[in-house]
Amino acid sequence: MISTISKKIIKPFSPTPYTKRWHNLSLLDQFFGSIYVPFVFFYPKHQVATIPKHKLSKFLTNSLSKTLTFYYPWEGSLKNNATIECDDHGAEFFEVEINSSMDKVIHHLDLTFLQDLSCRDSSSSTFGPLTLAQLSHFECGGIALSFCMLHKVHA
Repeated sequence: MISTISKKIIKPFSPTPYTKRWHNLSLLDQFFGSIYVPFVFFYPKHQVATIPKHKLSKFLTNSLSKTLTFYYPWEGSLKNNATIECDDHGAEFFEVEINSSMDKVIHHLDLTFLQDLSCRDSSSSTFGPLTLAQLSHFECGGIALSFCMLHKVHA
């Protein structure tokens, strides 16, 4: 049902300043496991029809790159349970095709499918990627934009 078009690492638009290289986690954050917080936004065809597929992907990856510049921990690496190294590692960005209509997915919601839609290939490993984004293209022309971030990483 889902096929991957591309998988990229999106680097921050500008490097992290040396003074912001390390982000210490609170004691509360250290107790939480590696839980991803997903967000999925659905856009029907009439809202995105004027933007060609390749331009939309480029626009979103450029926007993510610029956003990572302001939120350094999102693009870093978890070094231990107490520290994130803001090392310009970047965020994972997936672009996928879904051979189903958006209406079918929304009206016949399958929680397993929703997990694939929101955090494709995310692992529950403590030292996995901190931030993932996914652009999903439905056969009806609509899209879903998904964003997952490790719960420990918050602004």
